[in-house]
Amino acid sequence: MTDEAKKVLVAEDDNFLMKVYEVKLNKEGFNLIMARDGEEAVKLIKSEKPDIILLDLVMPKKNGFEVLTEVKADPETKNIPILILSNLGQVEDIKKGLDAGADDYIIKADVSIEEIVEKIRKKLKSRSSLTIASPDQKTEEPKPPMQESPATPTPEMPQVETKEAGIEDKGQLPANDEIKPSNDQKPGEQVISEPAQVIPSVEKSEPAGIACQNCKEIISAGAKFCPNCGYKINKI
Repeated sequence: MTDEAKKVLVAEDDNFLMKVYEVKLNKEGFNLIMARDGEEAVKLIKSEKPDIILLDLVMPKKNGFEVLTEVKADPETKNIPILILSNLGQVEDIKKGLDAGADDYIIKADVSIEEIVEKIRKKLKSRSSLTIASPDQKTEEPKPPMQESPATPTPEMPQVETKEAGIEDKGQLPANDEIKPSNDQKPGEQVISEPAQVIPSVEKSEPAGIACQNCKEIISAGAKFCPNCGYKINKI
């Protein structure tokens, strides 16, 4: 499915922002559906079944939280991804939106229209990559576990007499003081064995996360918002 076939519903009562969305999303090849209040948004979502929704929170007739709750309660629309776009940046608002089922919470003042388009593409791509099993597809029965065959006993190593060293090979290496000198070794000459070199292993270290400046919890280094408290991360 190409971008040209993707339907993006934008629920926004600000005429200037709606015009910005209209120009940019149409230019990017998306099929734009516009709703200027909460009631119109719910009706269009149920009738048009958009591929993704950009939802403002402060709207007339029904606010964004009410729209979000109603859409997620409907079995036919609950799986449509919703990106909240709002200037409400309080922690309780962010938590409320995400808990109600929003896929992302974006502060309008913190992003550009290009970043919004990139978030739309990324979400649509991740959604299209999910494979849904066909109802006609047969489920394979689990195969019985393979039975292990009894281990074959290892034959004992035969004793081999080493003529040059004058020792018996019993499957073990003799100690240095048990080795008799060979024909090329002079009596009394000390046998020197070099110790094996131990090469230390080098473990790859995973990249560390960062601490939220607000709640001090460790989060992903690339996060813009703390998933625990909703605090905006200021990169240093």
